[in-house]
Amino acid sequence: MKRTTLYAALLLAFNINPLIAQTSVTPPPKPAGSASGPALDVTMKFISDKLSALGTVDYTITAKNSNTGQTWQNANSYLITNVRADATTCYVGYHGKGVRDSQIVSDQDSGFFLRDVLDVIVEPETQFFTEQSAASGNPNVITTATSPALTALIVRRPNNVINSFPMKDSSMADRLAKALNHAVELCGGGNKEPF
Repeated sequence: MKRTTLYAALLLAFNINPLIAQTSVTPPPKPAGSASGPALDVTMKFISDKLSALGTVDYTITAKNSNTGQTWQNANSYLITNVRADATTCYVGYHGKGVRDSQIVSDQDSGFFLRDVLDVIVEPETQFFTEQSAASGNPNVITTATSPALTALIVRRPNNVINSFPMKDSSMADRLAKALNHAVELCGGGNKEPF
């Protein structure tokens, strides 16, 4: 008996379809809610290292009042220090210091628990400043430019609470957003609304 005929006879004897015997079986899908990717401690170290590397970001904002046509510029600086990303508590903390036209506008410890994060957004800093102006009751104040061009990395929590980081490197902002979203998923956060 030829080898192929013997193989076919064995398959028939054991009631095995030869087409099924030759196809590979894909593993079952992961259960809903299970995250793949780096472990939480690795992800948190990446977040801590990259936020710490931001240092001081100096920039100029150009804004315009759409009602009056008046334009102006502000010299700004933002410094982030003492970054800590704790995998045990799922907490990201840091100290932020903001300066506008040589006046300190913020100088405080800040942070967020990843389980409370609804989403992480990356958008142009001009868009972020314009949205913040509108949210504070000044929808006519439009930020038209930042020099250098900056990207805002925004962490949103319930009740419109945000943490934002101005970044010169848009690709790093995207990478950090991806890492933060992964950490949020691992820590049980994220928007739980069905639609």
